[in-house]
Amino acid sequence: MKEHNKSHTKATLQSFILADQVYMDALTGKKVIAGTFDHLQAAKFPSHLDRETYAYLRIINCRGLVKIQLRYVDLENDAVLMRSPEVSVNQEDILASCELVMAVPLLPMPHPGVYELSTYCDGDYLGRIKITVSEMSKKTSEGK
Repeated sequence: MKEHNKSHTKATLQSFILADQVYMDALTGKKVIAGTFDHLQAAKFPSHLDRETYAYLRIINCRGLVKIQLRYVDLENDAVLMRSPEVSVNQEDILASCELVMAVPLLPMPHPGVYELSTYCDGDYLGRIKITVSEMSKKTSEGK
């Protein structure tokens, strides 16, 4: 079998999901992803997402010690509004996938618009989730 070299491969983001909760089934060890979303609403601005949120990531073609980071960007002006702490992963087998569940820090929402949550591996861009932020209608905010 041909030896795979880290310098000849690039980590690839196979799955990237933003969710309210990600947990592991005790019997099977499978990840269960609940409450996926890519749209947020606020009654007024500026605001922020005020609940715990998680990112599920599945990365392939990754070998050795790598650092994974999330960045949240306002696409109106390309401002980076949040950088998560880097998470170190040591992947020995380049043919195996690496599954990560990362807690997402509070997401600021300075105005309605389009944002992106991006994944980086050792500083290299892997992929993104587009997040649309809108103003909550008066009916919704009043619970009607």
